[in-house]
Amino acid sequence: MKRVDNNHFSLYNTHMKQQNSIMPIDEQVQKILDFLEIKAETITKPFKYHKDIHKLLKGIYILIHEETVVYVGKGNIADRQRKHWKKANGDLKAKDPEGWHWLVKNYKSHPKDWTIKYLILHKQTELSAVEGCLIHNFQPLANNETFIDEGRTL
Repeated sequence: MKRVDNNHFSLYNTHMKQQNSIMPIDEQVQKILDFLEIKAETITKPFKYHKDIHKLLKGIYILIHEETVVYVGKGNIADRQRKHWKKANGDLKAKDPEGWHWLVKNYKSHPKDWTIKYLILHKQTELSAVEGCLIHNFQPLANNETFIDEGRTL
């Protein structure tokens, strides 16, 4: 396997973001679901209303600021959003992922201006497949996978 330096990854990620920025986030999500042959109910609302999400919903969630994907995750959507709301507002603990620490320190937006899009899914294989594809496609700012791949430091 050929070893590639971080500059190459940054150039590749910049290129992918430019290509993906042409297509709206909703269309990209649907394209991934279609490719994986997965059907999901998709709901979008302002992140500041995260407390209104039904407590039993499981699936994938995407935190978005304007057209920038901030974070992609999976699990119990309501529970995870309560935790992310606190992190996004600076209530971080040392054990929280480095991506969140970087985001709070460097990304100048307020979570009340973010949107949450969530996809209701039930099968673990679907959750894992969709989450991985979305992280790879969007390179979210606060996901540790992106933080590590881009070689960012705190």
